[in-house]
Amino acid sequence: MSQGCNDLIYRNKAHLLKSSEDIVKMLNWDISKAIPPKQTRLFLDLTNDEQKIVDFLELKEQAVIDAIALETQLPLSQLVTILLQLEFKNIVKPFPGKIFKLS
Repeated sequence: MSQGCNDLIYRNKAHLLKSSEDIVKMLNWDISKAIPPKQTRLFLDLTNDEQKIVDFLELKEQAVIDAIALETQLPLSQLVTILLQLEFKNIVKPFPGKIFKLS
């Protein structure tokens, strides 16, 4: 049974693959060039409170929700709602430990 498979491999009609990296190597792809640069969003329609949060996260890269509330002086109940709206707009991403980052 393996004689046919071995014959295909011998004649370079088939290849042994253990991972997707093997395909990249076999096809001589340079995947470092394939990663597009991250483009900043243009013309977002944000409320004043949403803009405060985005501006703060641009400076800090990531922040705990308590630090965001302290810096923006928004009540925590209101802040949670705004962060959820920003998450729906794919602007903010939540992480474990009540940490938020820009997407």
